[in-house]
Amino acid sequence: MSMLSTLEFAPMLIKDVFDSMQSSSAWYDKSKLSLIGEAQFPFISRTRSSNGVDIFCPLQDKDPEPGNALTIGLDTQTIAYQPVAFYTGQNIQVLRHGAMSEMNGIALTALIAQQMGKFSWGGNGATLGRLRKTRIMIPVLVDGTGESVVDWEGLTRLGEELSEVVAARVNSARQTDVEDGDSLPDLKFEPMLMDDLFIQHRGKGGVRHDEGTTPYIVAASKNNSHVGFVREEALFPGNWLAIVNTGAGGVGYCTYQPVPFWASNNVTALEPRYKDANEDSLLFLTTCVRFQTFGKFTYGNIANMKRLRHQRILVPVSTDANGDTVVDWEGMATYGRALRVHAENTFMDVLEGTA
Repeated sequence: MSMLSTLEFAPMLIKDVFDSMQSSSAWYDKSKLSLIGEAQFPFISRTRSSNGVDIFCPLQDKDPEPGNALTIGLDTQTIAYQPVAFYTGQNIQVLRHGAMSEMNGIALTALIAQQMGKFSWGGNGATLGRLRKTRIMIPVLVDGTGESVVDWEGLTRLGEELSEVVAARVNSARQTDVEDGDSLPDLKFEPMLMDDLFIQHRGKGGVRHDEGTTPYIVAASKNNSHVGFVREEALFPGNWLAIVNTGAGGVGYCTYQPVPFWASNNVTALEPRYKDANEDSLLFLTTCVRFQTFGKFTYGNIANMKRLRHQRILVPVSTDANGDTVVDWEGMATYGRALRVHAENTFMDVLEGTA
């Protein structure tokens, strides 16, 4: 039986759930952050991705916010649990309670996020005044005076259940075994034309991406360039790459697309010329392309198909039976597989608390 069916829920003002809800005392304009020293502190912005983490930064002239807190981005309605000390951008509210922990913190994050959907950018953002008047459904119990108070123990058990569900799903989705080796092979790199690696296909715009089942890939450098789904049938099959050719979202940014997808007209789909290229080798190759094109091209110097044909990137190579230099697809697959083993083992260690 799920914890949800055993808890008593009731509406409560957000400000009454926490001991404090106030603006971050460790906020900086990102452009004014000092980057000298070890980048060890998360810099929390109002982004929805990566738990709100924009970058990591060194110790600044102000002490960071202590961890074990929730952060809410005003206007953007973004919320995340922050387990460690952090800095923030502007307009970030920090919520704290003496009974908060990692387990009940992630449960609270989910509950509050459910109420953030009523706010929007169109003049109805999550201002501090609106947040203070917002109620959330929260597990409660009745104290000795007959008052309803937050059931922090119940919240903790709910968070533990959610973590167990996530761990089980991650374990079922992993493609490697804990005993697989993660030794990295030595690879030889040489420059090679992108035209020798891929056949280019232009994307197509003019579709809605608010419903459907086909992934929609656009000119974005976050979330694998994915922004939603479209009703149309896929333009391209899976096991291809996609690269941003123009737009404000990161020209030259390359991603691996595992399933059939629709690409916007600001994206070029890259069909591998080697038909047996697998996910491991293509994920590795995606990184090779991204690090050698992202930032080189700009909005005024777009990564169009002509320029990409003449673009050379360093890739692993080997010598075939005829003595010719060829792309080392096998070496890339071995390297990519080893990285996957390491990443999946590390992620499971984090979930199990052994990292």
